[in-house]
Amino acid sequence: MTQLARPLIVYLPDTRGVEISRYGRGNMKLGASVFTYSRPAGQPTEDGWGTCPGSTAECEAVCYAKRIGGDVFDVYQRNVGNDVPPIPDEARLLRIHVSGDFDTPEYIRAWIARLRERPDVTAWAYTRSWRCHSLLEFLEELRALPNVQLFASMDASTPELPPAPCHTCGMERENEQHLAACPDDCGAHDYVRDPVRSWRRAWLWRNFDAAVAGQWPPEDRLVAWPGAHGDDMRVVLIDSTPSYTCPEETGRQPNCVACGYCFKGQQHDVTFLEHHPKTLPVVEHAL
Repeated sequence: MTQLARPLIVYLPDTRGVEISRYGRGNMKLGASVFTYSRPAGQPTEDGWGTCPGSTAECEAVCYAKRIGGDVFDVYQRNVGNDVPPIPDEARLLRIHVSGDFDTPEYIRAWIARLRERPDVTAWAYTRSWRCHSLLEFLEELRALPNVQLFASMDASTPELPPAPCHTCGMERENEQHLAACPDDCGAHDYVRDPVRSWRRAWLWRNFDAAVAGQWPPEDRLVAWPGAHGDDMRVVLIDSTPSYTCPEETGRQPNCVACGYCFKGQQHDVTFLEHHPKTLPVVEHAL
């Protein structure tokens, strides 16, 4: 992790006669040239304080973005709704949702339109909204854009879709009455458990209390894998797919711009550490 020699001071502008952009620009993790667009994190509430309908108990428990307040949160709150403002002219790299997520089909369509307008912008995002049946097809359309890298955000707690109603009888697909009464050819019995099998995935590494749940993934899943940067990169093998542990979080790269794995790459997963000081266990295994 990058250590500051002295506290970072941010001076807010005099806003009289000045328009504050709904986009942000740069931070220590991303790099100074990356534009950002964020929204309030967490499960949606009546007062609009959350935009993450696909969140899990695990991500809600560790979400650092839910602790954000003040002027930053006020900007995030302005981004609640289905509209997306034009991408700034000078933007070339765009990280969508440092905080928050995709919450409606209309909002996803707005991003599709903005990113089609700007093929010179490379955008990337991590989403748990793939778990929402009503949003998945629109996220697939967004993911198909050539200038977008969209990751399915995952954790150990709920890697599969939540129960969904059968389109024939309306019962939940695993309801006992449904299984007994609905015809086997209704289509609900052969649905795919993992709808994002073809996606790149972003895994959360959280060190659980060993007395409660043990560590996930277990340390023997860590291996040394030949890296693109001239050294070994630590990966976790999930379903035989390499998952690169974020090198900014392990100190191997200073920021996302220097690494480029998530927005330049076209394959393999990424693993993020929980957002507080932890060290990644060093396990020397060779493939």
